[in-house]
Amino acid sequence: MEKEGAGLGKRVGGALYVHRSALDHLPPEHAALIDAAACRVPHRNWNVAKVDFANGGGVSLLSYDDFADSAFPVLNESYRVDLKTGAVTVRCYGKNPPILHRKELLLPPNAPERDIYVALTRELERRGLFVEMTKRGRQDAWNAALTEARIEVRDHLVVARDDPASKVTKLDISNVPSFNAMPQVVRHRTAIGRNSLSAPMAALNAAGLLKSGVSILDYGCGRGDDVRALRAAGIDAVGWDPHFAPERSALVPRAIVNLGFVLNVVENPLERRDVLRRAFALAERCLAVAVMLVGKGEVSGQRPHGDGFLTSRGTFQRYYTQAELRAFLLDTLEVTPVAAGPGIFFIFRDEELEQRVLSRRQTGMIGARPIPSVPRQPSSIMPGTSWRQETLEAVRDDLVNLFLRIGRVPHADEIPKDLRSQLASARLSVKMALADAFAAIPAENLAIAAARRADEIGRFFALSSFSGRAPYRRLSPTLQRDLRAIFGSLTAAEAVARRMLFDAGDGAALAEDAHSHAAAGIGQLAGDKYQVHARDLPKLTPRLRTYISVAQALAGSLDNTTIYRVHLASRKLTALVYPDFDTSALPRLSERTKVDLCTGEVIVFDHQADGRVSVMMEKSLYMAGDEKRYRDQAKFELDLRSLFGDRLSTLTFAEAAPMIMKAGLKLPY
Repeated sequence: MEKEGAGLGKRVGGALYVHRSALDHLPPEHAALIDAAACRVPHRNWNVAKVDFANGGGVSLLSYDDFADSAFPVLNESYRVDLKTGAVTVRCYGKNPPILHRKELLLPPNAPERDIYVALTRELERRGLFVEMTKRGRQDAWNAALTEARIEVRDHLVVARDDPASKVTKLDISNVPSFNAMPQVVRHRTAIGRNSLSAPMAALNAAGLLKSGVSILDYGCGRGDDVRALRAAGIDAVGWDPHFAPERSALVPRAIVNLGFVLNVVENPLERRDVLRRAFALAERCLAVAVMLVGKGEVSGQRPHGDGFLTSRGTFQRYYTQAELRAFLLDTLEVTPVAAGPGIFFIFRDEELEQRVLSRRQTGMIGARPIPSVPRQPSSIMPGTSWRQETLEAVRDDLVNLFLRIGRVPHADEIPKDLRSQLASARLSVKMALADAFAAIPAENLAIAAARRADEIGRFFALSSFSGRAPYRRLSPTLQRDLRAIFGSLTAAEAVARRMLFDAGDGAALAEDAHSHAAAGIGQLAGDKYQVHARDLPKLTPRLRTYISVAQALAGSLDNTTIYRVHLASRKLTALVYPDFDTSALPRLSERTKVDLCTGEVIVFDHQADGRVSVMMEKSLYMAGDEKRYRDQAKFELDLRSLFGDRLSTLTFAEAAPMIMKAGLKLPY
């Protein structure tokens, strides 16, 4: 089998892709193949060579957009050269052509712009764009993914798509997140207890590979349940795990090596390949690999992280399709893998053994042997503390966070499934785990959480009066539990809701709240108008939050609001939208919605349709002092005040713009 050199190039489906500028860095035999193919198409313009090792070393010369001009070069033409016959197949790509990701992999290490391309890739990985890439290999699908993420790439820099004022600046490579800068991933928390063989071990058993006299290594064995089960069946099995069984004496070649559900919890793609190669190097006859498939895990509560997801427990999961896993194994090990089940492949070193397994499968012969249930006693490969105590410690933080989020004792079905599985495997009751977590929470913290949740529920019922309240039996189980635990009854919750509405109508109390907030630097008070940034709403008193929530209920939705203006005297609220607030020193008003809380009237003013230009002249009043651009903004506004004096807050942009230009003032960003 031919070997590519020194990690150069991008490997996909058994083929090596390399840029023309890197040909001198290839092994001579590979460069010679490409040179021979290039001689067959002397007048063609190409910049990438593809050597297909899986199909006898065939060569394709590819014409992509220039790497320097395009962040994701489009494939325009390809020239497939049959070196045996000299035949050339030309293919042109029109609408929706393939595009190239991670183009830095194709370049030599000393390429001038390579670090810029690496930085872009890492930023997109951080944002979760490199997920399910088998569906994003063409231009339309990739553009749709960028649109969904509300970003675009300009000059190899990621910027917000809905921010037309964004300026492309030179990328600071040192500030681009790398895998080392990503949140800490706690890999060992993914290990779960089992009462039966894991899926890859069961597949090995079904294939007749778990026999007496055959040595087994479980590489990444977790808590060691598979190892104990195999030993109980008289099979020579050992396990190694960096957390639970770190004794390196186990890392010696064995006939069969199992790499079960390890690759999918490794967040660094380069390390993932290294782990796979190390495990395969220890396999004398066969390596079994298993991962989590797309659709097998719940990702709704997880956030993108690299090419996978980060869970609330600090663990990482990379979900594969069957095709992605096969391609990854082939690209990394250069050996054709054999599918053994969904998310499970065997990679054989022993060709005779491979043929025997395939023959047995085709004839329907079953080679499985009985394997007893996993023994319950603690394993010798597990360190120090008891399994049950370690499980309590592993789930404690998650349960504490759940307590504080919902403000009460969680019901069993509100606990995530993976936590319940861990508890069941360790023979721990949910009640015991909840008691352990409850004891770890300071009483004042739980009281604050309960008060916050009571405020949320009270406001929910207060606003329900505008749309009609559903009867108790139609409320969600979670809300019913909240009512019983926090209020005691629906009647008590409704009484709190009525009181909240009454308080929100107390003009004098609202004015007092506004004065207190403005004095504390939360929002601005000018006469009878109190203005506050949307991000500061959680800091407001329940009374002010209810007032704003009533206006939101009357308007239907004010989700895009940047600044809320509370009219304390006239019982109105104005919602102001500044789309470029975060990126412009003079944010432009695009929409204004006025809600009359007395009459329910809602009026929307479109400040873009009529050609008017209204800008915010004192943005720093709504910025935190530690924000990145606060100093530049404050200095700019100091210059404006020197120019306009007390008129700054009353001038229109049409009046101010000529004077700003005449004075030579420049926007700080």
